[in-house]
Amino acid sequence: MKKEIIFCIYFLSLNIIFCQDNPILLQAEYHSGSIVPNYKDYPNTGLLNRLSFNLLQLNENENQDWKIYFRHPETGIRFNIGSFGNKDLNGIELSAAPYVGFHTSQNKLKSWDFMIGLGLAYHTKYYKENVPSSLALGSPLNMSFHIAMYKHLLIKKNWALLAGASYLHSSNAHVQLPNFGLNSGAFSLAIRHSRKAISPFTSINIENYNIVKRKQYFFQLTTGVGIHEIGSTASPIGGEKKLIYSTSMSAGIMWRNSFKLRTGFTYRYYDGYRDFIIEKNVSKLISNVNLNSSHVHFLLGFEFLFGHFGADIEGGLGLYRPFFKPFLKEYESYPGFAYWLKKLFPSHLSFNYYLIHPSKMPKDNIFVGTNVSANFGQADFAEFVVGWYTKLDKSRK
Repeated sequence: MKKEIIFCIYFLSLNIIFCQDNPILLQAEYHSGSIVPNYKDYPNTGLLNRLSFNLLQLNENENQDWKIYFRHPETGIRFNIGSFGNKDLNGIELSAAPYVGFHTSQNKLKSWDFMIGLGLAYHTKYYKENVPSSLALGSPLNMSFHIAMYKHLLIKKNWALLAGASYLHSSNAHVQLPNFGLNSGAFSLAIRHSRKAISPFTSINIENYNIVKRKQYFFQLTTGVGIHEIGSTASPIGGEKKLIYSTSMSAGIMWRNSFKLRTGFTYRYYDGYRDFIIEKNVSKLISNVNLNSSHVHFLLGFEFLFGHFGADIEGGLGLYRPFFKPFLKEYESYPGFAYWLKKLFPSHLSFNYYLIHPSKMPKDNIFVGTNVSANFGQADFAEFVVGWYTKLDKSRK
């Protein structure tokens, strides 16, 4: 039961990343596109049809550190409903995702806007034994990720018209197999409305910005508990869910309380690896089963801070993972170039919530977060984390 609770915490801890001090705009959007097949014999599907409704803020004319650092990004939450062609096969998706958008120009009509969001999705159709369905999704509850590019076509008083192109992804982060994921590409048209006139230009307010320290050094400690089904992307279906325990230590530089660059090391312990070694009596590993169920890697992380929230992208280099070879041999094609990529290059995408707003410039701060960890892009597990950082010096401005 505790594993299912952790799974729910992982998804439900995704939060709205915009502040209530700004006027809220409304946006309606229609997407049309197609599923991108990602395994052999993927069933035929028709056109994707999706409606989105956004609550958003432009964060203009404000002098909070992160809003100036990122040139007043757009923040909001998106609600979606749609089908992926064949409703009998793929069903209907209901999803919600907080997002942030960046602009290439202060002139909205000349700017290319890039948006990224991560949230929660519910699918009415997913894989069940003896029931016709695709292998894309193994559970009704999934992570929903989108990345999009937009262009303003028209701005007139309180209204704006935008065109966009999006990549859409849904999966359960290897928590329940099969988990190939549902990948789609789509084009869209959006209509935006505001109670106040929408300015064609974004003004950058730098009042009080120079009092913020340009860079500060920090030390960070993070610990977490993850969950997954041990196996390949497609099998074994219906296996027991296993826990992963992790601890990371890192140090780095924070710029203007808005961007963190850090490096360090991560240690993980896999319950599933231990059980596999014991049950299969893996002769080379069973003599020191706990050590051989471990994973150590060097990490390099980039975190973008948006007020209380952070979006963390982390890559790494695998240093010690003795079980990975028998795991790949048992569940996936081995050997091969893909084996080395997955073994050597772990990664994760995490969204964090900080207890103290960075604008208050605390020496110490605590955060909680959720992440999806992967082996060179192939999902490994979903994780809930708690972390702490402390600033180490009084860096010059």
